Amino acid sequence: MTSRVVPMIRVPDVRTTADWYESIGFTVVATHEDGGEMNWANLRFGASGVMLNAGGRLSADARRDVDLYVYTDGVDELYQRLKDRVQIQRDPYDTFFGKREFIVRDINGFWVTFAQNHTAPSPAKGRGTMELRRTIIFVKDMQRMTAFYRDGLGLRLQSETQSEDWVEFEAGGALALHAIPVRTAQGIVITDPPRVRSETPIKLVFQTADLDAARGHLRAHGAVMSEPPSSGACDGVDPEGNVFHIVKT
Repeated sequence: MTSRVVPMIRVPDVRTTADWYESIGFTVVATHEDGGEMNWANLRFGASGVMLNAGGRLSADARRDVDLYVYTDGVDELYQRLKDRVQIQRDPYDTFFGKREFIVRDINGFWVTFAQNHTAPSPAKGRGTMELRRTIIFVKDMQRMTAFYRDGLGLRLQSETQSEDWVEFEAGGALALHAIPVRTAQGIVITDPPRVRSETPIKLVFQTADLDAARGHLRAHGAVMSEPPSSGACDGVDPEGNVFHIVKT
């Protein structure tokens, strides 16, 4: 017999949950009842499966401790069939690790990700074979840095990807903040005002229609701003010392 792992999740109502999963394409292959109440179910989706067990609870958390990750074909077609019938947590998108995914939230708050291998289109003639998908800044204080990039720079937070040590923003391309591991972070001192991380050879560039207003707004949210040169651009330093650049459009 081939070894495999089958997740078992505890839910408050096994029958109702099994019906929900059946409605999105799972197959109920076995159940158990006690006194007329279903307290266990085994479901299949292609070659994979999941078991439901009684005794779980509802949760108002944005995300439960366990996700289901389902490999399948035709992700976009499946999304079209389900989008008006279930709660969509995230529309189809391409990951940095080569998958095409979308995420739904089941009736008990568990995230179910449907994924397939993503084949990137052939690059256009004259273009390179790679493209930048995401920029990641490693930070010590996630709460403060999230507030700065959201409120100071005005970037839109993608709440569906947010976790304790990861946030992602829409910034023309994807910009993410990733928490530095606790042991490493303990050895990092953030000064006030922040000391410039001069050893970092990368600078993010943002554009704005009103340079003076943007400089004042960023200062109010903890940035250290240089005086703007005549070229209509200036540098800034975020609350942890990362240098960025703003230019007038």
